[in-house]
Amino acid sequence: MSLITETYLEGLDAYNMITPLALSNEKDIPKWCWDGRGIFSVKSLYAHLCESTSRISHTNLWRAKLPLKIKIFMWLVEKNSILTRDNLTRRGWHRDKRCNFCLENESVNHLFFDCSMARYVWSLVAYVVGTDCRPCSFDQFWLWAKQFFPLSENFLYVGLAAICWAIWRMRNKIHFDKKVVRSPTEIICLASFMFFLGRIAVGRRQVAVGSWR
Repeated sequence: MSLITETYLEGLDAYNMITPLALSNEKDIPKWCWDGRGIFSVKSLYAHLCESTSRISHTNLWRAKLPLKIKIFMWLVEKNSILTRDNLTRRGWHRDKRCNFCLENESVNHLFFDCSMARYVWSLVAYVVGTDCRPCSFDQFWLWAKQFFPLSENFLYVGLAAICWAIWRMRNKIHFDKKVVRSPTEIICLASFMFFLGRIAVGRRQVAVGSWR
């Protein structure tokens, strides 16, 4: 079979494929696929984030009684997208890669679990609740929390967010404000205060939204 014949047949196949399609001369317009009307709305996006099976791991986050900025922060943490030094380096940042609390290279898991400061925080939490172990990653946290805490996952997420947010805020104060952290208890106190506000938010969400700053 000649090259011309093969080209003709391929073109004919393509024509037969598109012929049944309803084409028009109207301009293409964007359509929001998560709403029956094809129109974007925050409600439809929120519903998709909560119900889509492809994002089932984030369901507890979006339903937790947390301020929106904390939800976004925790979502970025889970996606390994917050601006820790390893992520900054991947974006072309060429400065000190060490953690503000220790001399190890900073990453998301290091900052919130592996750093000596984070280990102290989680060890104290474990001591308070009467356990002999502490989580070393986000996956381990859920196994650890479900074993030792008879609470709903949404409520547990408030505790996790409180600790991560407190560590992140203190890390930024050291980096940007040159704050000297004299004791890990400063992080514990901040996390405890935020967790208390999260408990208030279960019945008084407006109080928590106005206070988590």
